[in-house]
Amino acid sequence: IFVVSFITTCINAQEFSDQSPFKLKLYSGLSLPTGEFGAISGVEAGFANTGFFAMMEAVNSVSSSTDLTISLTVAINGMNDTKMSDLLAPIDVSAGSYYSTWFLMGLQLGPEPNRNIRFYLSGHLGLMLSSFPDITLKYQGQSITQTTESNTALGYGFGCGIQFNKLNVGVRYLFATPEYKQTD
Repeated sequence: IFVVSFITTCINAQEFSDQSPFKLKLYSGLSLPTGEFGAISGVEAGFANTGFFAMMEAVNSVSSSTDLTISLTVAINGMNDTKMSDLLAPIDVSAGSYYSTWFLMGLQLGPEPNRNIRFYLSGHLGLMLSSFPDITLKYQGQSITQTTESNTALGYGFGCGIQFNKLNVGVRYLFATPEYKQTD
């Protein structure tokens, strides 16, 4: 299972006017691996490290308490090859990074802003395109590299946060279950 949690901050990239229902927002923050994706033991362990993400989100306000959103998120999480090497000693392991791209649509709900402060809840649905890192195993001068095809999976998410003027601090939890096919 591929699970990623995001802690986000946001700056509105563009507001067409204070009365415009459309906003374009840019986010960045930490990509925190959770569940099997971040596990360092077990058959399904992902060995993912904390990474970073960037997101662009288009928001259209349909009422004072409801927004429709469309977002594109790119996340990068390295693989904890040190822990893998410890488990497979004396084999040396080196690995690349997980890359995931999320295309999501959703709703953001919250009460009408009071003094430019708004609490919100959000739900998202869409697609996640993910690539598994290449892994190289080295033992006694020999090496083998495993490569894996990228895959697409149905993605889901939910979040909550607070907006104060143009600053947004929140948590977004995104998850999908891609299946990978080894190519080498």
